[in-house]
Amino acid sequence: MIKKLRITESQYERLLASINETPFDKMIKSTAKVGDIISITWKGSMNKFEVVDNISGQIVMDNIDKGSTNINYRYFLVFTSLNGDDLQLRRIHKINEKDKLDGDKSEWSPVTVKDISNIQIIRDGKVIDTVDPVSPSAEKQQKQGVKPDAEVDEELAKQIDDDLAIIMGEVSENKGLKLIFNQGELIFCCINKTESTFTFEINQSTNKILPDLNSWDTFILELKGNPNDETQSLYELNKDVVSTIDNGETFNLLFNVISGEKKQKIIVKGIKGVSPLSSCESNEEDDEKKLEDKTPEELKYDAEKVYQMVLNDPNMKAAFYKQPSFWQAFVGELKGKKPSATGIIPVLDIVSKYTSSKVNEKIGGGFQFKGEVMYRPLTPTQINYKAKQGNIESYSIGTDKTYKIDIRRFEISQVGKVLMTGFDNPDNYKLRILVKDKTENPNVKICDIEIVQEKANDKFVVKSIGDEGKNVKIEFLKSEGYTPQKEEEAKK
Repeated sequence: MIKKLRITESQYERLLASINETPFDKMIKSTAKVGDIISITWKGSMNKFEVVDNISGQIVMDNIDKGSTNINYRYFLVFTSLNGDDLQLRRIHKINEKDKLDGDKSEWSPVTVKDISNIQIIRDGKVIDTVDPVSPSAEKQQKQGVKPDAEVDEELAKQIDDDLAIIMGEVSENKGLKLIFNQGELIFCCINKTESTFTFEINQSTNKILPDLNSWDTFILELKGNPNDETQSLYELNKDVVSTIDNGETFNLLFNVISGEKKQKIIVKGIKGVSPLSSCESNEEDDEKKLEDKTPEELKYDAEKVYQMVLNDPNMKAAFYKQPSFWQAFVGELKGKKPSATGIIPVLDIVSKYTSSKVNEKIGGGFQFKGEVMYRPLTPTQINYKAKQGNIESYSIGTDKTYKIDIRRFEISQVGKVLMTGFDNPDNYKLRILVKDKTENPNVKICDIEIVQEKANDKFVVKSIGDEGKNVKIEFLKSEGYTPQKEEEAKK
């Protein structure tokens, strides 16, 4: 089952109202000027600071609250100071420590302003920029109480169903499970599975967002239901272990945890989605080249295409604007910052899964996230192509045997599912199959077969000549990357 992004009309309208809110990093690096007032609202109180210097998002500012005990303090703020709804500053007393005013800012005393609800830039008495609202960090959310909503949006409940089905249907012993949060991800290793009870260990080396969980040795998740029965609501069946505090935009999972003789129940909160991993060591859904291993140029090329896709797709646009800090990191890196695990990379990963879900709606189910696919064309097909030496060669696919080809997971188009493999030729050309439509038989798809030359950044040049490979009916068979569909399943 593929992870989907969904959003309701009312949520979309609320998002449109907040699209013009300026992200914090842009506010600090570009908007704030010397003489501006930075207003910070936290726990119902408001403090104001005058900017006395700003060099590339490193702001020096003075408290100007009359009568405040902090009136004689100077503060240092950078564009990375905001962590969720906590603002990490440094300060120095302008009178008692004046000898340090021009020194190393890292020697100023650290101070954290917690539970911020609003940050504004004021110029000539007018608010010219704002970051509002500010969301708590993932670690902080885990420590907050859970008060389940009285009503969960129907579409978002289906999304939770999808996530639970992924866990129950695609995670098994020695496989990994990735939990996705606004601020990052958490990776578990499944060390045992008995029916619908999973025993996990946490990957402590990659857990940067919820370090408190590293103190536990074992995490047990008990779920109920059949992930292949679409008449069941897995969310409703598992309300004893699944909850939400935001109408289903994120959800929480209840784990039984063990460390030595100590046992306890804990809730992991704010989960936006899940993803199965091929192994406990891997952080990828398949054996494709890792996004993290791509060069900055390759990532930027992918990101530019994704940027236009998001802006042109109302559902994706609304979903990403709903998490402004996430989208800000992506856009910031697209415009010049080094790609990282908080910006371009996770956005590419999410868009890949979203477009895969759109593709599956078009071509029908059966394809997995990864693996080798077995297939057989229903009519003999000969594809002519131009070799590097300029001569015309041909490659034939018959109906008397089966062939193997690999799924290309990371596809940022909604045209179809792309499969590719090598074949015996001196030019190292590839055989590329684009699965683009379904037929009455759920395991027979309409495909284009091409001979291509791969280039950098996932580009390729078509070397095929003629239309012999167009609209070929191909039957896909049971294999690692394909699960045959029954006719009644395909109609659901």
